[in-house]
Amino acid sequence: MNRSGVLAFIFSVLALMGIAWAVFPASGVRMAGRTWRFLSREADLERLGEDVPDLEAALRSISGADSASLSGCREFIRSNPARIYFPDGDWRWLDGVFEAFETAARDSTTLRISYYGDSQIEMDRMSANLRTALQERFGGSGTGIFPAMSNVPSASVFHSAEGNIVHYTMYGDSTTRKAPHRRYGLMAQLCEVHGSAAVTFRAPMQRSTADNVRNFSKVSVLLAPKAGFGIRARLQVDTFRLAPQAVPAGESGVKLLSWNLPRPARKGTLRFEGQAEIYGIMLDDAAGGIAVDNMPLRGSSGTEFTAIDKASIGDALRIGGTRLLILQFGGNSMPYLRSDKRIADYMDQLRRQLDYFQAVAPEVKILFIGPSDMCRDSDGRILSYKRLPEVVDSLRNLALSHGDAYWDIFSIMGGSGSMKQWVAHNPPLAGQDYIHFTPAGADIMGRKLADAILLYYDLYRLRRQLGESAAEEYLRSE
Repeated sequence: MNRSGVLAFIFSVLALMGIAWAVFPASGVRMAGRTWRFLSREADLERLGEDVPDLEAALRSISGADSASLSGCREFIRSNPARIYFPDGDWRWLDGVFEAFETAARDSTTLRISYYGDSQIEMDRMSANLRTALQERFGGSGTGIFPAMSNVPSASVFHSAEGNIVHYTMYGDSTTRKAPHRRYGLMAQLCEVHGSAAVTFRAPMQRSTADNVRNFSKVSVLLAPKAGFGIRARLQVDTFRLAPQAVPAGESGVKLLSWNLPRPARKGTLRFEGQAEIYGIMLDDAAGGIAVDNMPLRGSSGTEFTAIDKASIGDALRIGGTRLLILQFGGNSMPYLRSDKRIADYMDQLRRQLDYFQAVAPEVKILFIGPSDMCRDSDGRILSYKRLPEVVDSLRNLALSHGDAYWDIFSIMGGSGSMKQWVAHNPPLAGQDYIHFTPAGADIMGRKLADAILLYYDLYRLRRQLGESAAEEYLRSE
């Protein structure tokens, strides 16, 4: 074929492709039991009309709040996407928690933040940055609570168990083992010891590991003896052993066994003799401060807590010293929330969970965090879930009407369509599933959550310095 023939062939192919582009429907053509798709003028025009969020503008909008002045605080609480929504707009909602923060730093006590969530917080994502920021300000060290055995890895503690010990969890798929009772405790999972068992643990030492979780100086165990039996626990950390502790037969209910170490340690082993339910092991700071407990529930929509025996979780929250509860859910339900009724039913389920926590721990404040932007494949196009904005609004209204606070990741990201920008960012801030943050993206969100809480703490201090009435008058002024 000569040169002119080659050129004619190429132009013919391009012309046919252009005709196909002009007439091919965006939804494709069904043929031979399959849907065939091609580049479509209709789809391309729709894409041109899409309102694509500006990621860099979104990140700038949540940065640089001036918490040292009332004017900076006023600007943040009025319009910044990273602000916390409070019932009736009451910025004093966290005052009791902030008083407890200061007490923990001053009196060598430990204040706990119990952070529940779905797979967005696995591997200590988001919670790690929150922990670091709060411990830098108010003291504390250690990773917080972890289960004696687990089917979900952690980035902040490595642990293993051996002996006569069985792991039960109330959530998960058919491969998880369910307990023959409802006493799942604080972590929605437990381990039962029947005879002798040992749990070995160590702090991580990777280059990326934050200094505050590289060691610990206090070890505690939340447990309950089985009826008619006692439990004895011995602790060895690094190269020294501590005096054993025991709960004698005949006692019941959730107990806390604690050891203050003579110096910070990086690894240890707990050995148990007897029969007991182990609800969690805590690595904290003997000098007190803040503990942030990362408790992921993979695959959960946040609707399972009412299935836990109230005493086993309520006593654990009280004994452990929890004052703030963070619930981060919604993403796993999003694919099924296709109608008004399904959204309403999901809100009813979540309201029952909020009622439950209010009943078992009335002194604990609840901060609800909704889902991020999420995308799915729709006829070859990556689109945000259509009803996601409605679900976010419903979650915020639910939390506020219940007397709880709300933090809006969806708006912080930039709203509908923003997930595509987070995935395309260099480095990527979200994964190719268009659902989960990468570690870099989770770090941003964890820092923004910490920054928001600390801004309200700085405002709390400013209000005390300037006087409540004068500060309120200014904050409410135009």
